[in-house]
Amino acid sequence: MNATPPPGVHGDTFDRFLRHCARYRRISPKAYPRGVFKFRDLQEAQIAREGYSIK
Repeated sequence: MNATPPPGVHGDTFDRFLRHCARYRRISPKAYPRGVFKFRDLQEAQIAREGYSIK
């Protein structure tokens, strides 16, 4: 009885993981640009942060 698999868990777990990751990427797109940015001062960095805030 202890070797009985849990109900509803069938197939390869890695495939389930990949589907979960794809679903997460679809519902939560990135709201910020990729890359590394260099700013001359704090004010410039804060202006850039306000422009890429998550809505």
